[in-house]
Amino acid sequence: MMAPATQPSGLRRFLILFAASPLALTGLGLFLLTAGIALIGPWLTPQNPYDLASINLLDNRLPPGSEGIDGYTYWLGTDGQGRDMTSAIIYGLRTSICIGVTASTIALVLGTALGLIAGYARGWVDAVIMRIVDLQLSVPSILIAIILLAVLGRGVGNIILALVTVQWVYFARTVRSSCLIEREKEYVQAGRLMGFSHTRILLNHVLPNCLSPVTVIVTVEFAHAIALEATLSFLGVGLPVTEPSLGYLISAGFNYLLNGEYWISIFPGLALLVTVLSLNLIADHLRDITDPRLQR
Repeated sequence: MMAPATQPSGLRRFLILFAASPLALTGLGLFLLTAGIALIGPWLTPQNPYDLASINLLDNRLPPGSEGIDGYTYWLGTDGQGRDMTSAIIYGLRTSICIGVTASTIALVLGTALGLIAGYARGWVDAVIMRIVDLQLSVPSILIAIILLAVLGRGVGNIILALVTVQWVYFARTVRSSCLIEREKEYVQAGRLMGFSHTRILLNHVLPNCLSPVTVIVTVEFAHAIALEATLSFLGVGLPVTEPSLGYLISAGFNYLLNGEYWISIFPGLALLVTVLSLNLIADHLRDITDPRLQR
């Protein structure tokens, strides 16, 4: 008699399902490549684009492939201040990814905690938290971020605070919805009868069962954070000009587009597009493989 085939473990099954999508693998490869370049790029680039001593104004607005006064070839050209676009884009990617990771992580922790409390406690606690969520979701995220930065000022810390403020509500709403379902299941009732504390039930039992939809949300919000930071810097309320930012690079070259000097805006825009697109490809497939209606 043949032994029944063993089912793959949860993690292995997840990896098999993820690897079944060429688009998801492409997105993952693009993001790892982008993140790798951003991580080690500053040690490989020939210029610190925000070190004034390393910039020669006579090399400004050189087209891609031009040779500068010092003999260095600018493969992606230079901007209006003579900065090497390759170096500026790599530094900008590093800043954007770091801000996105930090803001999304803090928003994940804060939103998950508040969502669990709202969904498990119910009553007035749930009403207060969810009314705040509903109120914030009724206002565009970009408007909230602009108002906060107008009050707090520009800077990395302030823009992370602004991104956390507009992102935590998505995690809170998602986790609360899952928690409302989990709190009514038998294992929660059993934990209460056995005298487990509410904290133990939430962290050890309810939280692990609420993480599946959060996996998708965190990927989407990571891409959203990068795009929103670039938008704020493009509008002039995000990072200061002394900080590398893809949004600022796009904005700085915007006035040169009509002169045919496309590379100053187009290349940073392409770097931003590839980063956000790769994350969206990953999130789209994660949504499919974590949807219980599609799991058979």
